[in-house]
Amino acid sequence: MNEIESKIRVTLPEYIYNFIINDEKDFEINKNRLCNMIFEMYGESVEIKEHLPKTKYNKILQFNLSNNNLDIFVDIATRKEIENKADYFRKLFFMYCDQPKYKREQQICKSTVIMAEGAIKSRKKLKIKYKGEYRIVEPYFIASENGETRNYLFCYCYNNKEYRNYRLINIKGVSILNESVEHYNEEYIKNIRDNFDPYLSYGSRIKVKFSECGIEQMNRVMINRPKIIENSGDIYTFECSELKARLYFPQFLGNAEILEPKELREWFRHE
Repeated sequence: MNEIESKIRVTLPEYIYNFIINDEKDFEINKNRLCNMIFEMYGESVEIKEHLPKTKYNKILQFNLSNNNLDIFVDIATRKEIENKADYFRKLFFMYCDQPKYKREQQICKSTVIMAEGAIKSRKKLKIKYKGEYRIVEPYFIASENGETRNYLFCYCYNNKEYRNYRLINIKGVSILNESVEHYNEEYIKNIRDNFDPYLSYGSRIKVKFSECGIEQMNRVMINRPKIIENSGDIYTFECSELKARLYFPQFLGNAEILEPKELREWFRHE
């Protein structure tokens, strides 16, 4: 390779290109930064002798390497005798997109994961910046939701005085405090982990009455559907937090009636 520039232009299969663009939006990281982070993660691991199959539908991805990453790539290109820069980066993005999304998120948030796991192991509190607001939390574990798409830090939040899940990608600043946790409940935390739900539905029950059309719709709409505990005719009991109920059940309109709890029933009636 005679000349190496910071500008990268690579043709990718359309589905790989869409992975990158969707991660850019979901992780709220601009394309240039995301591509540089992917290079930092996989740059040394690319096997240039691997053969990639051709695809019919392709798109072009363009970005610029940072000055530091350009220096690293020059070194890699020299040592590995890389002749085709585009082929190298095509393989780089294949490696990244070959991972499930929850693992890609963990990699993007690696520094946060390391700090959180350190605090969990030492039973110390964390100071985090979440959606622009600083909070003091007790971290207990990091888990992904069903479908393996997103990661959450389960913790006790002192600002809100309750247990909460915080989306990992939205935690921007982390520091470990020299203060021991005070709200650790081993049995409760184990139950939450074993029955993990981003909306903390474990232990919460709601009772719903469906019309015939409502039952048919419920059996079709599986995304975010709460766990069914029991049913008797047209009345179903779900393991479901009020937050999850407010997100899932409005789509049923008049085909679902909340029976219990009373507060949730009144909320739906008002809405």
